Amino acid sequence: MLQKLAGFPGQDALNTLIRVGIVRVIDLLPDEYDRVGELMAQYRDLPMDFADATIVALAERLRTASIVSLDKHFRIYRPKHCPAFIVTP
Repeated sequence: MLQKLAGFPGQDALNTLIRVGIVRVIDLLPDEYDRVGELMAQYRDLPMDFADATIVALAERLRTASIVSLDKHFRIYRPKHCPAFIVTP
């Protein structure tokens, strides 16, 4: 999606943010895949894809309410740790 929206400059900027530590890449823990399955089943009518479910599961673990996404579904998802996500932009 970043390639379509911003081309190489956007991808390069993201890589820089990751490299300097402003953005972190975090892996799922093995037991979080159960939660991913629960979320995809809960929101199957949207449907929630695997990528969105992993973001919600990670946000729950990190207890963060702030999400950066162009996907409007994040305004609908209700994580366990807060009433709703704060979605930017």
